[in-house]
Amino acid sequence: MTLESFEEQITKGKAQWIVSFEYIEDTNRITIGLTHDTENFSTEQNLIFNNVESLNSDWHDKEDNCIESIISATEELTLTKYQYYFYTDQREIFIRTTEKIIIECISDKKK
Repeated sequence: MTLESFEEQITKGKAQWIVSFEYIEDTNRITIGLTHDTENFSTEQNLIFNNVESLNSDWHDKEDNCIESIISATEELTLTKYQYYFYTDQREIFIRTTEKIIIECISDKKK
């Protein structure tokens, strides 16, 4: 049995675009909506980060009204923290949390 990498878990072998990014500071929660559907760009899965301790978002090529494509994504576990790195065509995102990410498939919820 081969274990999927973090990137494989969220991309399922398809190009992915970020269609929404919501950070609720009061609850320390981030939700990132992803899709691979370039026809209508509706959210197909949510990446949910609870107990967020740190968020850094460094824009290097911000394009207004343009959806970001994910180039790579990694997950690292330290002694007590999870660290997530996302590299898109427009920015680098770093998220540190005390809990493992929740990957919520929207199509599963519709069934």
